Amino acid sequence: MLAIQNKDIPTGGIFLYEVKWDGIRALIGMNKEKIKIISSSGRDITMSFPELYNMDYIEVEQAVLDDELVVLDKKGATF
Repeated sequence: MLAIQNKDIPTGGIFLYEVKWDGIRALIGMNKEKIKIISSSGRDITMSFPELYNMDYIEVEQAVLDDELVVLDKKGATF
């Protein structure tokens, strides 16, 4: 789900906020054996992220993550 940018802080109701990372919005589907990354336009971009192929660190039966893929510099800023 894409965030909606707003310059004013909304009032009334319940609102969630997130940092604007300027990365690649994607869904990641994974299980114990494989991972699949789908861009917000529906393209399979799994092969663009070989650093995620090692599933040894994943301790879930299966999961789907709605995420923003970013690269951070040494100060923690995106570039």
